[in-house]
Amino acid sequence: ENVGLEDDVARLCLNGVRTYSTDADVFYEANQQIPLPRIMHDSLDDMIQRDQRSHTNEDPNEATMEAEEEGRHPERILVIGDVHGCYSEMKSLVHKASIEYNGNKPFTAVVLVGDLCNKGPYSEEVIRHVRNQRHWFSVRGNHDNAALQAALGDEKRRTQEKYKWTFKLSDDDIEWLSNLPYTITIPKKMLGCFNSKREEGIFPASIDTDVVVVHAGLIPNVPLNEQSIPTMTTIRKVTMNDDGSYEYQHHGASSKSMKMEKTTNARTQTSNTHVQRSYPWAKAWNGPQQVIFGHDAKRGYQNEAFALGLDEGCCYGKKLTGIILPDGELVSVNAEKDIVLSNEMDENQV
Repeated sequence: ENVGLEDDVARLCLNGVRTYSTDADVFYEANQQIPLPRIMHDSLDDMIQRDQRSHTNEDPNEATMEAEEEGRHPERILVIGDVHGCYSEMKSLVHKASIEYNGNKPFTAVVLVGDLCNKGPYSEEVIRHVRNQRHWFSVRGNHDNAALQAALGDEKRRTQEKYKWTFKLSDDDIEWLSNLPYTITIPKKMLGCFNSKREEGIFPASIDTDVVVVHAGLIPNVPLNEQSIPTMTTIRKVTMNDDGSYEYQHHGASSKSMKMEKTTNARTQTSNTHVQRSYPWAKAWNGPQQVIFGHDAKRGYQNEAFALGLDEGCCYGKKLTGIILPDGELVSVNAEKDIVLSNEMDENQV
């Protein structure tokens, strides 16, 4: 009897049906929270080595690009801002970037800054497309986490109309989403040298450093492995105290009960230290890594000394933007339509 049940589950998995039997499902049922990914902080060179996917797309341009591995440009990497279910714009951006800047060849890798889903109309299509493309990778954003919660059984989210699309996800989609890392480091050995675009103000930091892709951002002076998940997925501003430490205020269930994360000597704790001033974390970030991030559609494109923000509000009818490394070329496509009303651009909305 059990063998027959296992065969049924296997058949359903092959057909893309949810069986609620993935490792993520088992973990959620036991703990009532989404699991951590197997690797919290991954490295692009390692991810490429582990990638066993083959191209499964039907786009004629992409089909011509998928042929031999040696057809890839040996250096160029495309990093893309928040997609938020804007499937057509995502494909158009990659197509445009390939033709205009990469000789109509596939990039060494395509890396997305997270928030693949929600707000836009084609969340499950974006997830499935990215999941199936060879050498396409993404970090996990706050909306990806929220979608995972809904898909794994969070009753509050499952009753909301904006999460109904999560019912269409397969076991493979869930397993893939649950293992998206929170950061992807692009080692400096993969980047070579930046071209003249550096002189025009794009990526002005030293090139002798790794590039870290994260959804929202990082707190200065804190090692990568000590950055909290709320920080990496929701930070926009930090405050600086008299003693030079930084704090991040992230929202909880109520705006009256904001949690303060103080970071001094790489520690996170509750703090009553007098706050002096507040500003975007990207302005405070002083390296050593160069950081590429999203999450901040209100501020839009940000180009600070050691941080580059790519969220230009595609789902709000603006643009989807990417940057090509190591060249530093920016590439954008206009949104096809305004998906979310501008007054819904609430910085704490998930």
